[in-house]
Order: sequence, then C-alpha cells, then structure tokens
Amino acid sequence: MSSNGVVTDNDSAERGAKALAALFSQNVTVMKCHRCKKTVYPKEKITSSKDVIFHKGCFTCSVCGTSLTTANHKTSVDRKDPEVYCVAHVPKLQVKSLDLNARGILSAVEQSKLRERLAKIATLKGPSIGPDAQFISHPVSVQGLNRYGGKAEETHMYPALLLHKRDELQEKLRHAQEELELRQREEEQALLTKFQQEREVVESTVKEETENEWENRLQNITQRLEKQYKKKNGKDYEQEKERLEDEARKDIENKHTQKLRNRTLKVIAQQQEETSQLVDKQSSEMLEMMQEKKKDLEADLEEIQKEINEAIENDELDPDDFEDLQPEEILTGFASLAEAPLPAPPKTSKNDIYHNLTASQVFSDLDDYVVNIAETEQTTFTDLVQDLTGDLMSDLAKARAIFRWITIKDLNALQFNEIIKDTPLGLLRGIKFGTETYHTLFKRLCSYSGLHCVEIKGRSKSVGYEPGMKFEGEMFRNTWNAVLIDGEWRLVQCNWGARHLVLNKDKAVMEMERTLGTKKKDKIRYQYDEHYFLCDPLEFIQEFFPDDPKWQLLEHPLTLSEFEELPFVRSVFFHFGMMFKEPYSAVLRTDDMGGAEIRIKVPDEVARDIVFHYQLRFAPKELRHETEYKGAKLDRFVFQSMLVDEVIYSVHLPVRGDFFLEIFANKIDDGSSGDSSSSTMPFRLKCACKFKIICSELKHKMHALPNCASGEWGPAKAIRHFRLFPLSHETAVINADSSEVELKFTTRRALHFLVKLRMNGVDDHFLDQFVKAATSNEDLIIGLTFPQPGQYGLDLYARPDTDSVDLTLAHACKYLINVTKVKKRIDLGAAKMENASQMVNNKYGMMSACSKLGIKPLTHKEGKLKQMPAVFDIEFAVPVFVSLSYHFIREPDEEYRDHVIMVRENDGLVAKFKVNMNKPGNYLLTIYGRKDGEEKMANIYNYLIVHDPEMTLSRKKKSKESK
Repeated sequence: MSSNGVVTDNDSAERGAKALAALFSQNVTVMKCHRCKKTVYPKEKITSSKDVIFHKGCFTCSVCGTSLTTANHKTSVDRKDPEVYCVAHVPKLQVKSLDLNARGILSAVEQSKLRERLAKIATLKGPSIGPDAQFISHPVSVQGLNRYGGKAEETHMYPALLLHKRDELQEKLRHAQEELELRQREEEQALLTKFQQEREVVESTVKEETENEWENRLQNITQRLEKQYKKKNGKDYEQEKERLEDEARKDIENKHTQKLRNRTLKVIAQQQEETSQLVDKQSSEMLEMMQEKKKDLEADLEEIQKEINEAIENDELDPDDFEDLQPEEILTGFASLAEAPLPAPPKTSKNDIYHNLTASQVFSDLDDYVVNIAETEQTTFTDLVQDLTGDLMSDLAKARAIFRWITIKDLNALQFNEIIKDTPLGLLRGIKFGTETYHTLFKRLCSYSGLHCVEIKGRSKSVGYEPGMKFEGEMFRNTWNAVLIDGEWRLVQCNWGARHLVLNKDKAVMEMERTLGTKKKDKIRYQYDEHYFLCDPLEFIQEFFPDDPKWQLLEHPLTLSEFEELPFVRSVFFHFGMMFKEPYSAVLRTDDMGGAEIRIKVPDEVARDIVFHYQLRFAPKELRHETEYKGAKLDRFVFQSMLVDEVIYSVHLPVRGDFFLEIFANKIDDGSSGDSSSSTMPFRLKCACKFKIICSELKHKMHALPNCASGEWGPAKAIRHFRLFPLSHETAVINADSSEVELKFTTRRALHFLVKLRMNGVDDHFLDQFVKAATSNEDLIIGLTFPQPGQYGLDLYARPDTDSVDLTLAHACKYLINVTKVKKRIDLGAAKMENASQMVNNKYGMMSACSKLGIKPLTHKEGKLKQMPAVFDIEFAVPVFVSLSYHFIREPDEEYRDHVIMVRENDGLVAKFKVNMNKPGNYLLTIYGRKDGEEKMANIYNYLIVHDPEMTLSRKKKSKESK
C-alpha cells in the first residue's frame, strides 16, 4: 500500500480486532463466578465495583435478572453484600421516620418534627463520593481529582437525604434527556429522509443525462459511419461501429461515475452543514434543559442547607459532623455554566493540566474503562453518555471519556448494512450516511454530559498539503472542536486523534532499496494520537487555521499568510518536545553553493532514544517520483548528524530547482535499546517536519556524499544501538592530512565487526585492502590508509558474538573522512568510474583477458544489447580463484553502480550480475577480473545496453498480435 493508499474496511476491522485483543489479553488463572460458582476464563470475565468476579452472562440484577454492564450496575451500601443490582432494585439506605414526603421544603414541616428529622439525618452516613461509589470495576484515577486532575480531593460523607435528592434529580434528568432525545431523533430522521430524497434526485438526474448523452453519441456514430461507408451491413462497417460504440460506452461510463461522485460530494457537503446546524440547535436544547434541572436541585439543596445551619445554630446538631460538607459537589453531572464564555486564550497549558505527567499516567484507568464501554452497545445517546460519564467528577474526565470513545470506536470499520434506528448502530447512522462527522458527534455527546462544545471551521495542513502552498478557494477545508473545561476553552481534533498516517521503514529493506534502486510501497497504519486532545493553541496553530481568528485562542492571532509561512510540522514533533534551533519559514533558500541547514533541539531525556531519518525529493509534480540525480540518490546530498541534544541537516543541492526535505523520527522502544537485533527489525518512522528548499543559484558543481548506508553520520548511533563508545573520534567528520587514520572504540561486550571503506566512483572491493580492523579486550581498533586524496566514507557494521551467525550485521555508524594528503599515490586504474568509458574505447563484447582468466559468458555473449527490459541477469562461468568487479554508467556520465548487484552462486563457480535500469537511456556495463594475488584488474567484458521501455512494449505488443 502506498503512502497515499486507502485502508479497506476489512483491514480496519481486522486491525481493530487485534488491537482490542491485545488490550484484554491476560494470564489465565483459575477464577470462580460468584453467581454460578463455575470457572471464569479471561474473555468471559466481568468484575463488579466491589471486585467480585462474574461471568458476563451471570452479571445480572439479583432481583429482576436484567443484564448489567460495568457502567450501569449498582451495588449495595452494605459492604458485606457482594451482589449486583439494577438502578430500580439497588438496596437503599432506610431513614427511620423519614418517608418520601418528608423530603420537602422546610416551610411544610412543623418545627418539632424538623429537629427530630435533622437529628436522625446527622447520625446517618451515605457512601463517600469517591471511586467506591462510582460503580467502576477499575478505579478511575482522574475522577477523584480536583481542577485538571491534580491533587486528589478528600472524600466526604454526605447525609443520606442529600444523596437521595441527588439520585432523585439525576433520575429525573435521565428521563428528561430520553424524552428530549426522542424528539430530537424524530427531527434527525426527518432530515435523513430529506437527504435520501435529495440523493435519489441527484442519481436520477445524472442517470437521465447519461442516457441522453448515450443516445446522442449513438446517433453521431451512425451518421458518421453512413458517410464513411457505402454498405451499412458490411463487415468493416460492423467492426468499426462496434469499436466506436465500445469507446463511447467506456467514455460515458467514466463521465457518469465522475459526474455522480462530484454532485454527490457537493450534496453531502451541504447536508453535513445542515446536520451541523441541527446538532448545534439540539445541543443548545440539551444544555438548557440540564441547566433548568440544575436550578431545581440547587433550590432544594439551598433549603436543606438552611435546615442544617439553623439546627446547628440551635445546638441541635454537632457542627463537626458537617464541617467538610460541600453540597455543591452533588451537582456534578449537570451543565457547569448557563452560558459559555467568549473564546479566549487558556491561562494554563496542557502540560500544566497533566502536571508534567504523560496522558497514560493521568488517564490510564479511565482509558481502560472507556475501552470496556466501547465493547458494549447502547440504543440511545442518553444511555451511551450515562455509561461513559455518569459517574465522572470533572469536566476534564468527561471530555476525555468522550474523546477516547470516539477514537477507540473505529467508526469507519463498522458494518452498517440495513440500519434500524432503534438499534445500537442506529445511533451512528449519520456517520454511515456521511452527514455526521467525528466533530459533530463529539459536540453531540458533550452536550449530553453537560459540556459546552463548539465546532470550528477553517483550513488545515492536511494530506496533500506541501510547504509553500497557498490556501486558495475551498482547498484543505477542515473542522474541529473546542470544549469548555472548567471555564476555559480547549482544542480537540477527534478525526486526527483517531487517524494517524505512519510511514514504515525497515532498515534491512531500506538498505536493499538503496542497493537495488527500487522502493517498496510504504504501509499505512493507524494509531491513537494523544497530541490532538486539549492541544495547546501555540501548537495547534501550526496545523489548523480557523476562519474566525478568535478561535486561534492566541493573544496575538496570525494572518493567513503568516500561517502559510509557518514550518510544516506534525504531532510527533511536539510529542518528543522538539524545537527549532532558530525560527524557520516553510520555504528555505540556499546560498550560492546550494547549501541550507536545519537544526532541531531535542530534550536531553529523550535525545538518546530518538531515531531520525530524512528524504530529499524534487518538488515539481512531474519529477516527484525521481529519487536520483545523475545516478546518485538525492539523499546523498544531505548530511545528517547528531550533537548531544541537537540533530543537524546540512543540505547541498546538486542542481538549481525546488526540493522537499522531509524529516522523520520515532523513539526506540525501551525494551529494544541495546538489543542488536532491534537494529534489523522493522520500526516505524513518523513525519516530524517538512521544508521546501529552493536553489536559484549554484556557482559550483556539488558532488554526492560517499555511498554509505543511509541515515545519520557520526558515532552517536553506535552508542545508542550497541553501547559502542568512540575513544578517538567523537564527531561525524574526520579531516586527515596524512594517508593513515586510526579509530578506536570501546564496548562492554564481544562484537563481530565488518568495516567498509567507500569512495565515489571506486569499487568497494578494491578499497578493502586499505582497511584493517582488530579487537583487543573490549576495544576495537580500525586502521585506514588511503590510496589518493579525496572524500571517503566509512561504514561500521556489528553483531554480538552471542547472536546467531545467520543474523544480518546491523549498521552501527559511519564517518565522513576528508583526506588532503597522502604519502604515496596509488593508481586506481580500473577501479575509478571515469576510467571505465576510456578503457572501453568503443570495444564491446569479450576482451582478451576473459579467456586468459578462464571466464565464459553463460547468457549474453553479444556486447550490444538492444531493447532490454528494465530488470534482467547476466551470468558468467568463473573459476573460484578469480575475483570480479564492475562499473555501470548511464550516458553521458551518471554513475549507476548501485543499480547492479553481483552475486557468486554454485560454490562461486557462477557470477550473476543483476541489472536494474529505472530510466530510459544507454548504459555501459564494464566487468573486470583478476586472479587472487594479482594487483591489477583487467577488463574482461563490456556491454552497451539500450533501455527504451516504449520500444520494448511496442515489440511485445507486435509479438502478441502476430501469435
């Protein structure tokens, strides 16, 4: 699947099933069901708020048998009672001398009865308002937290009368919500019916237009053929008519599909707007209704508080029993504010909310609870929100529960088919129909939980956007939410929180791609992204620009042009706390040497475990699939290095033009740090940032860096992966003014090493003789000599001696070595690419040295190969004592050596050259050989290879037609 591909419903469904299975996997232990006393296995286990274990099928009300869930079950105040109950049958605290009528207003009760009543109230304690009273099987850590989930509140023992009043009002609220929802669902159904009729009209209209166009085309074809052919029933006439009609049919079908799609999308956009307006109205109605119910409860609580205060003043009650009483907490669950405030910057950051903890630390139990809810089904929004937030204590917890439910519930993977409105899937029929979106659903659910929420429309740097683009017309329109939490507006993007594109990068595959010049299709994966929950405005503005500048929630809002100039960054950039060393714009311009530099600061605590990568590519659309310039990978014109807590990208473009530099990053798993095999295992890199780089002037020709393994230069990588520490050279660049360099490393374990010296245009095998590596105790010593001045690259590969010999050596690190002087120049001869074309001198085929070395061609004996496919093999029979090398050049002067791989098979008796040509053109393959012990390589075979894909395709087509 390409990076722009689409995941199918089956892919999403399978991914969702695997993710949920992983969440609930547990060690199997012998557990017994409280109800039936039989063994309970993990998949069928459910636990009550008192940690009593049941089968899911046994988890029913002990009185009426109603099926229960972890969200809606109730337990007795009596701690010795292990049973579970429904709301209607849960045992209540019995208050002597107090019946339901006795809970009225003070003015309706005689003074003498009041004193008796208050005395009895004071002796009764209700359950504390804390995790034990919230009926959640796993205590939700955030529920008992004060503002923003910081310091845990003290629990309070409330008089039973207050608790009964709360339960009574909450039950009334629930019934009122259900009644209002029923009316609102009827409005939705009427709107959906209208939408369906509109779409049917579109389909009918397009169908009619298509049929008319088809009739006109047929008439035109007939008239045209009548003029062209005298005989209407001749063979040629019929064949031509059939051909023209087939072409017309295909053309009209394509037009019909495109026309229907465009018009349907236009209608859906309008219908989404109408749905948004309806949900906005319904949300306001829900909040207004909840506010009214809250006023009723406040009035009752005020009267009860007066009764208690008067009794305390008359010394009829002990004031110590009511010292910490906070009746207003009983109001939890109702709309917090009658009217939402105007948008304004929040006074605290997301980090302040979390108190420097990660979301997994703050919300661990709550998220687990929501996962359980997501596995259950509800038939009304009232039931759903009650299950999600009915027992939560804060705005933050409620918003979190709703956000996580939406991001957990893979709505795009649900199989709707025929939807009945009063079924669980009936709740989400708007999603299926395309009229309700994630942000609309989030707003709807927030209103049911008493949270103010708004939809914000604007633009985003979403899929398809590139740095430097200007927002024009309706390009890149997007919608997101702001939710009011404790009086401050917070930004939320449910859609991006649930859908996150991930680029897979397998190091071994990348190395193969580098060698072959091919590219595997990247995979698309999805995962939850914490960044988009309560994102700070300064970070949110990097990707989203609202139409109304007030919803930037910034002290100084940006203009659209300023937004366009901001660097293109993604959530991983903020997730790992990255910062640019200096302010950058989205578009960078090089100096007259084609140079540009980007520096990114990384926090000390994560710098050691962050892996970076990059990709340089042409910006023009017609060149975006080009990954090379004159045979050299574009990535070889970028120098990436790491200095303590800073990653540096030095770019030197090879030609004038526009380019994109995309930087990827991810953190090494804690469990894989120091594990050598982790270096060869697939890992996922995510886009952190991207820049457009423009080179308008280039005074000197820029050469590619030596063809080393891709990625970071310097020893930092070896430290991270292998605990291999440099003793001599700690930076990525070595400047040598002599023909010898010695590198030293120390390691805490025995490693097997491989060292390769590289130089552009020179055969790697030829340079092996200039490398010596030895180990001494825990030290590795690498001695290098250089045949000529120039720029070299050094690749170091490693593998622990304890690992299997079949395990591929992993790349540990690489150095760039600039050599200015050597004691004695060594003639590179055939080893240099520029000498290859001179040596050929228009001589193709077998050279005299070929037979002298006992080498015979097995496949292609002709020296000139025309109309060759992009990929093919050339084979030779070779004595085992003969070594081979080669050069591969695309005319006029592009080094393409990386597009040929040479392997020895059949115990070394067969040499196979795997040729891969990714561009049309003329190629020169020169092959050299020498006997073991000889110094110089002799030219043994030359090939001129012509690759013309269009001519090859034409030849295949003619061959097929002749058959």
